[in-house]
Amino acid sequence: MNKSNYLEGNNRPLFSLYSSGCFACGMENGFRVYNTDPLKEKEKQGEEFKMILVKQRMLMASLPEEGAEFLEGGIGHVEMLFRCNYLALVGGGKKPKYPPNKVMIWDDLKKKTVIEIEFSTEVKAVKLRRDRIVVVLDSMIKVFTFTHNPHQLHVFETCYNPRGVCVLCPNSSSSLLAFPSTHSGRVQIVDLANTEKPAVEIAAHEGALCCLALSLSGDRLATASEKGTLIRIFDTSAGQLIQELRRGSQTANIYWCCVHASAVIVFVPVTGGGCARDGEDKLIFVSVFSINFNQDASLICVSSDHGTVHIFAAEDPKRNKQSSLASASFLPRYFSSRWSFSRFQLPSGSPCVCAFGSEPNAVIGTQTCFCLNTHTLSPSLPESYYKFLFNQKGESSRDVYAQFLEMTDDQI
Repeated sequence: MNKSNYLEGNNRPLFSLYSSGCFACGMENGFRVYNTDPLKEKEKQGEEFKMILVKQRMLMASLPEEGAEFLEGGIGHVEMLFRCNYLALVGGGKKPKYPPNKVMIWDDLKKKTVIEIEFSTEVKAVKLRRDRIVVVLDSMIKVFTFTHNPHQLHVFETCYNPRGVCVLCPNSSSSLLAFPSTHSGRVQIVDLANTEKPAVEIAAHEGALCCLALSLSGDRLATASEKGTLIRIFDTSAGQLIQELRRGSQTANIYWCCVHASAVIVFVPVTGGGCARDGEDKLIFVSVFSINFNQDASLICVSSDHGTVHIFAAEDPKRNKQSSLASASFLPRYFSSRWSFSRFQLPSGSPCVCAFGSEPNAVIGTQTCFCLNTHTLSPSLPESYYKFLFNQKGESSRDVYAQFLEMTDDQI
């Protein structure tokens, strides 16, 4: 693909997310879906149909009905339902394909939208499971049946929730839904299979919540506040604190969280200008960009807005690093914190989203050029895919690199 023509088209990712071994990118025109490990493009809606349109016009023929829906219009949110043919879409970008107050369910077999749900306010997030559609608004969460004519089942009030913080366990054996309660810093967990059962409420943080993440089994809940320096892991049945992990000492503003069968992803706005890198004699702002549980919730990987990925042991705290001064009771609590046992840096130093790969010692990182804070594109930052391997000692090495939007079938 010619780079200059590619940039002129400006069909760059608005964001990406992981789901059941795949990641999806909302684009300025349509969306794309990739297999995570090994990397392979699975679905593309939008850009290639522009080329079809040009060719058909040259031949004075009509455009095929398939793909015509995404000739123009951005997708700001893509939510996958495992690896099946249904995706939830919300318009976004400079020229949104759909209004921001609508949820569109796309059937990729029929290549068209089959369900449309409209709201009076902007949709902040969407979560899917085979029998439920969960829509997050700025002060409430609505739960619908996943049917051709969705029926509203529940409405849960929340505190002001502009980031759309919400977690729906995708496991068929668990129907847990976690979201901010009406009190700042608190989490409410409800069982959608038995809403008569009293909800579990957890006082997770002093400040407002920015991220919630459930493990695949639904037994563990990870939380982070707007401060973003600590990640806390709770038992979902009783709300008991299991472990507290320290990502860093600098403030991080987590933006968005998405949870699926094999990954738990959090998106944040890239910190604005005037922020220093490590080593500079200035205040440093490091934003957490994603959090991901592995399959058995024994590990968590965390990425930052300048391309650093940390790996923590979630079940075995002794595996994580700790200061040699941790046993000194007269020192502040900071010195007894648990830190990551492994870390690596993505070369470009730009924001990345991370998830565990198909191998237990592999972490996948993807970087895009779209800044959620300024809503601008950086042509100098290509959309990159990295696969890193780490060992028991915490040593890591890069195994695979690719610019995924430019990959051809031959390269894949």
